[in-house]
Order: sequence, then C-alpha cells, then structure tokens
Amino acid sequence: MTNDGQTLPAGCQILLNPPTGPSADLLTDAFADEPGMRWLCGPKRSHRQAWFAATERLLAQRPGSRRYLLLRDGRPVATQWATTAIGPPPVTAQLGWLARVMIGCGPAVVSRTTAYRRKEEVFIPPRATILEFLGVLEAARGTGLGGVLLRWALIEALTGPNIAPVHLSTADPRNVEIYRHLSFKVDGSFSLSGLQVTAMSLTAAN
Repeated sequence: MTNDGQTLPAGCQILLNPPTGPSADLLTDAFADEPGMRWLCGPKRSHRQAWFAATERLLAQRPGSRRYLLLRDGRPVATQWATTAIGPPPVTAQLGWLARVMIGCGPAVVSRTTAYRRKEEVFIPPRATILEFLGVLEAARGTGLGGVLLRWALIEALTGPNIAPVHLSTADPRNVEIYRHLSFKVDGSFSLSGLQVTAMSLTAAN
C-alpha cells in the first residue's frame, strides 16, 4: 500500500479505520510511561485500557476521524489516531464515552480529561487535523515505523483539496524537539496540576 508515493517497509501494511479494539490495546501498552497518560489515568493498566477503549469508540464517530493501524507480518505494532476540529461526535457517543470512563476509570479521570481538553482547545486552529495519539510497541521502536505513520497522516492533512493545519499537544518534553525537526512550531503551553503540556502546529507553508 502507498500514500502519494510513500512506500511501506517490507512486510508492513496500514489499515485505515479498522474495527475498534486492537489500536486501543496497543496504545494501552505503548503509553504505559507517557507523562500525560500517567497524569490522566494513574499507574493502573486497567484504567488506561478502559480510557483508550472508550476514547477510540468516541473518536471513531467524530466527523473526519481517521485511525491508522500499522501491521508488520500481520501483527499490530503501531497506531496513529487523527481527528478534525470540524465538529464534535454525536451527543449519544459523548454520553457513551462518559459512562464507560466513569465505570472503568472513575470520576477523577473524567474531570482530568475534561480539564485537559478545555486547556488544549485554545490552541487548536479552525478545521485543523488533530493528531491525537501516535503509539509504537516497545519491540518495534527504533525501526522508523512511528515516522511512517506520522508521515502518512501528514500527507493526507497537508495535500489535496482539503488542506488543513495540523495540531498536536504533548506532555513529553522529548517529543517537542522531535516535532520541531519535522517543522512543527510551538504555539504555547499550559499547565494542569503539575503537568506541563506543549501545543504545536504545522501548516503546508511550513
């Protein structure tokens, strides 16, 4: 499979908007030590799993949502979720997320998620593509597969008839320089009870 001439490594394929489940499970493990997720859900794997499962189901119903799952030799090793700032998911989907996270994680996680989103919204350009999560399993890190998925999402956002800015936020300081290297610029930052988050964006002009 190719994306505007981008060839995948041997043995790899990318599934677009696969059935919910495998991507959420992958992110549960890939984000075990990510600062933002530790702040959001705490150390319990069951909380991360419930949160990612509920959030994937929510984002899958948001207009313009795209979920990429990269398989190597038939096994999921990396995933990228992207949405748009065009409009929210249906109210029924939002209520479903609220119920699942409340049951699986507790009210504190719901409150922290809401606080994070409210702070982040200030930095999201109109109609932007939002890079929600990019996760690579530990066994596949250092192979360049995360970069393959990121470029895949960027090509779709920054080319064609519906070009839009790309927005992301990260609570891991190591990621800031990685994204700067890819021509993202820092738009600002915000704090949440000790968590420092950087908002970044990329446009076709960059």
